[in-house]
Amino acid sequence: MNPRTHLVALVAMHGVAPFDLSGAAQLFGAACTENGVPLYHLVVCGEAPIVHGMGFDVKPDCGFEALESADTVIVAGSNNFDRPIPRDLISALRKASRAGARVCSICYGAFVLAAAGLLDARRAVTHRMGIDALARRYPAILIEREAMVVDDGSIVTSAGALAGIEMCLGLIRRDFGEALAARAEWVAMGRAPADAASQTVPPLPETGIGAVLHWMSAHYAEPLTVPLLASRAKLSERSFARHFRAQMGTSPHQWLLARRVHKARALLETTTQSIAQIAVLTGFESTNAFRAKFQSLLGKSPSHYRRGILAGRENSRAM
Repeated sequence: MNPRTHLVALVAMHGVAPFDLSGAAQLFGAACTENGVPLYHLVVCGEAPIVHGMGFDVKPDCGFEALESADTVIVAGSNNFDRPIPRDLISALRKASRAGARVCSICYGAFVLAAAGLLDARRAVTHRMGIDALARRYPAILIEREAMVVDDGSIVTSAGALAGIEMCLGLIRRDFGEALAARAEWVAMGRAPADAASQTVPPLPETGIGAVLHWMSAHYAEPLTVPLLASRAKLSERSFARHFRAQMGTSPHQWLLARRVHKARALLETTTQSIAQIAVLTGFESTNAFRAKFQSLLGKSPSHYRRGILAGRENSRAM
């Protein structure tokens, strides 16, 4: 393993959900430089020499002691959030976090992070079927019930298996930029690299909500309001908001914010334009508002994000 390669430790407990584990492994395993050099080294850390999963067994590479040297730890979900959590796993997660590792979870893996105290006073999410239990058991957690992925800096949680895929793509994107993340997605999942924000526009009719959504995609940098959008859809404001959420799974405001932040991220990666210029180009009312919204969605400031992308590119070239 190249000494500069980022170490990702995937955690498997008994009852592990195979897709949580394999989806993450495929994406990080597919991430490489333009010359084909792997960007990550993966190990599967299990609670036993053979971990009994949902449907088939898993043979881990090592035990939980390997977490202490990992750069990123991902706890895969299991079939039951009431399953006992090994004490040595809790200890290893705490040590990894103290050592500076990025600690993440997929689905019910959030219960493991919570048991280790890593989610106290932090924003987090888990699978919808377990979110009430997580809130009851760990009231110090700031539950984001509507989120698919919650990036709180060094702690990242995701709602379910498909959200876990998006979380892993986001981590690769954060480490090495949009282009290498898109390539990993293409190799691992067969999804053609594309503008991620455009993927939030599913096939919809060119009338009603569908027409408005396509119009929003083209005019995201303009001052868009719910009254304006409802008028274009020929609906009342309340009906428009209800239909939009039913079809898109989020509010018009949150969808537009995600679109703007995605476009801003692309400009940070591919241009030398200033933060103030990018704020204007992507429709934010001020530079301060841009910084605050960017930070809330991605867990870091625009400047920090740009520096990380540049550093990631330098590292990938050096491999």
